[in-house]
Amino acid sequence: MVDSPFIRALAWLLYNQRNKEHELIFNDARFVDVPKSIVVQSPDFAADEYMPPYTAGVKSGGENSSPPLSIKNVPAEAKSLVWVMQDIDVPLPIKGTHFIAYGINPKTSEYSKGWFSTESEPEQKGLLKWGWGAGNRIGYFGPGPPPGHGDHQYFFEAYAINEEATERLEKEHDISAGKRVNLDQLMNIMHGNVLSMGYLKGLYVKP
Repeated sequence: MVDSPFIRALAWLLYNQRNKEHELIFNDARFVDVPKSIVVQSPDFAADEYMPPYTAGVKSGGENSSPPLSIKNVPAEAKSLVWVMQDIDVPLPIKGTHFIAYGINPKTSEYSKGWFSTESEPEQKGLLKWGWGAGNRIGYFGPGPPPGHGDHQYFFEAYAINEEATERLEKEHDISAGKRVNLDQLMNIMHGNVLSMGYLKGLYVKP
């Protein structure tokens, strides 16, 4: 986010508008009993540590490049994977969904730097399907917290889903008709159909 005295004043006024953990998918009542057996890691930052500067959005001085990620312990019966990135400290009445990706091969365990960035064209290569993020954006868009608003918490969440949810997501996705799944639709489709999940939390701050 672009720095300015106005933005800093607004960030100060809204400083306590943060830590909206109830907005995380896995804290929703429909998913609280889903096993959290999937392990999500990154070689570039550990859980609860600061993410590298390159992961931030361009306007925040970064490259808007997703960090390298890896997962393990995906159930053998999983038909596909869903990835979601959420910011729970957005100081506005909107959900901070930084990307939604589904239709991913469950055997994909390594995700290189930029794998979730549109510049690497993962959708064109058939590696995933983009859902609608906040503001009807597709693809990874990196951290861009208001300057002076303090640490923001970003969750990279991986969900292993069954055949029913995989087929429903496929049915609801039609680029030619402008159809992509948003967060609410995704949660409705995944309800009762998630085999396991896991997440990695990283931090980012704009001083």
